Amino acid sequence: SGDGGGLGAGPAGLSAAFYLARAGWKTLVVADGPAGGRCARLGRITNHPAFPAGVDGAVLARRLFRQAAAHGAEFASGTARCVEAASGGVRVALDEGSVRARSVVVATGTEFLPLGLPLEERFRGRGLGHAAFKDAGRWRGRSVAVAGGGETAAHQALRLAEAGARVRLFVRGGELKAVAPLARAVAAHRLVSV
Repeated sequence: SGDGGGLGAGPAGLSAAFYLARAGWKTLVVADGPAGGRCARLGRITNHPAFPAGVDGAVLARRLFRQAAAHGAEFASGTARCVEAASGGVRVALDEGSVRARSVVVATGTEFLPLGLPLEERFRGRGLGHAAFKDAGRWRGRSVAVAGGGETAAHQALRLAEAGARVRLFVRGGELKAVAPLARAVAAHRLVSV
């Protein structure tokens, strides 16, 4: 039990935990993975405030975690199954047991969607994957396809191209939906074609 709870330990969940704990609330963060979430597995992040030159995702995750913990936020591993109104606040049912809080911040992040290709599951991890950031160098000098027109796909394409891969970015409708600076960077990179 506590004053505030957080579901998810990505940047949003850790930021919420920091502010709640800093305000003096007894704060518990429940997450089913390591602190930092998907952010911790990414390479350079260029769209986070206070880092105009970008910051490594793992570095950002560690800093956010340390700051929340330094102000008293506590952390537990678990998966939330249900969030419901309860007397005096909210009850969160977990895989094992439950917790109560006056309020809960739900910041559970995102998941990559499958493409719906035949044999997609068979080739996952064997040339087909969701994130190229950590192993982009292994594709140097090779042709790689990236599917998607949003910011994540644009970041992936640029990371691969910066590592020396020739990237073909497949976009539904033929036009990127990423923010303008990112779309310009993709269009200007000589190893990326849309």
